[in-house]
Amino acid sequence: MVDRSMGYEKDHVKARAPIVVGVILAITVIASFIVCLYFFEGLMDWSKDKDEDIFIMHAARELPPAPRLETKPGLALGIQRAKEDARLETYGRTMDESRVRIPIDRALDYFIKSVSNVRADPPEAESKGDKTNESVTPDPQGASGK
Repeated sequence: MVDRSMGYEKDHVKARAPIVVGVILAITVIASFIVCLYFFEGLMDWSKDKDEDIFIMHAARELPPAPRLETKPGLALGIQRAKEDARLETYGRTMDESRVRIPIDRALDYFIKSVSNVRADPPEAESKGDKTNESVTPDPQGASGK
């Protein structure tokens, strides 16, 4: 028979197993963390005693032994960056020949001017309910439509 005075069937509720598993899991996580800290501190002490660098990236900063592919490391990168800077700061033609490139500062000025023209709606037009925008973007093909 079912005892209805408790509001549930007592033989179906067994909370002990999940609680025990949760406690064991928590103890395992804490123990693993402590073991990792212990090993990390041990490795740090070992590296200080050996005068060796255990971190791979520290050793990567040194130049490899000869023969080297570049006799002056960084020279080619400096030349490449100078060429790119010159392209970004001067006028010129693109590979398409129908287009030109402009310096970045000039392009930023054009961009800022175009964005400010698009967003600048007169407050009178908004109050009157007029939704027209007086700033018109130019047609890239011209007015003739060619």
